[in-house]
Amino acid sequence: MFGNVTIKKIYARDPNEPNRPSTTLELLFDLVYVIAVAAAASGLHNRLSEHDLSGFITFIIAFFILWNAWTSFTWFASGYDPDDWFYRLSVMFQMFGSLMIAANIHQFYEQGLTWIGVTGYAIMRLASCSQWWRVYKDVPGHKQVAGRSIVGLLTLQAM
Repeated sequence: MFGNVTIKKIYARDPNEPNRPSTTLELLFDLVYVIAVAAAASGLHNRLSEHDLSGFITFIIAFFILWNAWTSFTWFASGYDPDDWFYRLSVMFQMFGSLMIAANIHQFYEQGLTWIGVTGYAIMRLASCSQWWRVYKDVPGHKQVAGRSIVGLLTLQAM
């Protein structure tokens, strides 16, 4: 049962692979983002119905945070396919962080950035960095892009 707990080596996906369908995990990740963007849109709607245009700026910031995390995952999943326990666990952490942001959206509109959303963003970024670290150490021709991705993700986290 616990005999195969090693982390498999990650490989780059063949860019000429025809008709690759989305995995169930990718579809679940997309659904998490539908919930998060819906929460952000609901906050925007509430602010605009109160004739408060500052909600538009809050929505743009929230949407950028969500879009950035979603595209980061999508690009990674399109380029690499480890499909092992560590990858699945890492993606679950990314989804958990995204749901923390979604749960915090209403507070984001009321109080600005709060610790729950920032913590969720940090969880997402660190999980994504762990995936890029695997690429950095396992895929020889991709060290430069993986290194840049790690630095970029950590820079976004520091902001």
